[in-house]
Amino acid sequence: MQCYKYKIGYLRGKVLEHDGKLQEVLDMYTESLSYLPTHYKLSKSIGRTQRLLGNHSQSIKIFEDLIKGVPLSGERNLELAKSYYADKNRNKALEYLEIVLNVWENADATFKPAIEAREKWVEWNQSN
Repeated sequence: MQCYKYKIGYLRGKVLEHDGKLQEVLDMYTESLSYLPTHYKLSKSIGRTQRLLGNHSQSIKIFEDLIKGVPLSGERNLELAKSYYADKNRNKALEYLEIVLNVWENADATFKPAIEAREKWVEWNQSN
């Protein structure tokens, strides 16, 4: 049973996330990560939850650490870009978003993350 605690915690966190209970989500994900510290989805979820809670510097640190392993990951760079943007660092956000757009340059037209990245590029370049 011990080996499944991280999975159970991850799934419970997703339910809490759906209910908007972000602090409980963060606590659940953090506890679950203690069972399997290398679990990417848990780390990503913690980073995203930190951003949603307004803890931008923690979110940025998490995604910077995750990028070290796969520097050209579109998904990880997109999350880091969103964290920088939430932290009011538009230039850094655009820097990472440009990486995302290069990685997903030839993505299928229906690939939702690429669509989101293109939309963010337009939106963030229009904002001051």
